[in-house]
Amino acid sequence: MRIRRISGESWIRGRLPVGCRLCRLGAKMVLFVSGLCPLRCWYCPVSRDRFRRDVTFADELRVHSDEDVLLEARSIGARGTGVTGGDPLFVVEKTVHYIELLKGEFGPSHHIHLYTAIPDPGALRRVADAGLDELRLHPVEYAWTRMGGKYEEFLREALDLGLTVGLEIPAIPGRGREMARLIEFADSLGLSFVNMNELELSDSNAEALLARGLRTKSDVDYGIEGSEEAAREAVKLTRGLSITVHYCSAYYKGAVQMRNRLRRRARRVARSFELPTEDGTLLFGVLVTPRVGEALRVLEEEGVPRELYEVRGMEIVLAPWVLLELWRRLPGEGYLVEAYPTEDRMVVEQVPVEALEGEEV
Repeated sequence: MRIRRISGESWIRGRLPVGCRLCRLGAKMVLFVSGLCPLRCWYCPVSRDRFRRDVTFADELRVHSDEDVLLEARSIGARGTGVTGGDPLFVVEKTVHYIELLKGEFGPSHHIHLYTAIPDPGALRRVADAGLDELRLHPVEYAWTRMGGKYEEFLREALDLGLTVGLEIPAIPGRGREMARLIEFADSLGLSFVNMNELELSDSNAEALLARGLRTKSDVDYGIEGSEEAAREAVKLTRGLSITVHYCSAYYKGAVQMRNRLRRRARRVARSFELPTEDGTLLFGVLVTPRVGEALRVLEEEGVPRELYEVRGMEIVLAPWVLLELWRRLPGEGYLVEAYPTEDRMVVEQVPVEALEGEEV
């Protein structure tokens, strides 16, 4: 099979796993079930605000209740969920609860995959019974060339339970041959795929990566130099095998996967005075004024529908086209705001409206 390029500098040999296909569409919610994990992988990219903390996030939303999880899934029109951490099997009670919650709410077609580095057969059976569809084992680095024993037994158990099973690892520079051994092992067991993620720099692993002489590809890139080359070496050494091998770049996660998810969310959560953009953000106007009553009278006189603006203290949030048309008559300072479609509407850019006079939205 030949290697083919897919979006965002990623590539594949074979057929993209179901979990990855939904992720590519932005239709997969990421459920960070807990930051707790018994392992200390030097390359772990989990951020400091989550690392080894028992906190739960649904995409970027901090979870305080089951309804938070369901709300986020609905907000992006999720067709599936990727359960990650920490390690979900280390907190198996919580993981089982969320799998049952999602399957109960959205039905058996809601595809759920899970990442783990813990070969625990008892925990595996519990998540499989709860409705898990796909297992992605993340073997620790020192085990890559000796995957027999507990890892092999665990993977065979997962296959016997009817799960789609694959391996997922970071593509570590200089480890192409060891990665090829993993691919050969996965193929011999009849696993469905091996995903190789571009090694990337984060606030939590920066010290460990730099200590090993690893560097980013550029000053504006989180991907590590030599990571893709290691993945290509592994694929070249296993070119006679039929198992799917997928390389996922750091750029893809931000530029394609997250952007598509934000687009889906923006279309679903946009209020009547917010305009979804191609980048997955929301555009709206903000009038900051101590003379709210006077501003409201102008809007009423101009016949602006009530659903196109909202009063928030000394601010009026309104449709961007309304602000651009009427800002000279409105008292106060006007701004065109671009924000992420998150609950808190995190601002990306804020521009004074006078700088945009004559522009269209």
